[in-house]
Amino acid sequence: MLAAKQRAPRRLERQLRGSLATIYVLLPECQVCGKRMEADFLKPFPGAPDKQACGQCIQECTGDV
Repeated sequence: MLAAKQRAPRRLERQLRGSLATIYVLLPECQVCGKRMEADFLKPFPGAPDKQACGQCIQECTGDV
């Protein structure tokens, strides 16, 4: 069977990929685990209110369920 020839990405595809990468970089990150996410999911870390942490890190570190 012949291998399909891959085409070069079109201009719009390149722009969309670049936009997605830019949006991801602009998202704030959890200051405990470093994952990037929407700011709505970040909360002050117990014991260090100047640090923003995700719910999963807060649960793991404090034992809250």
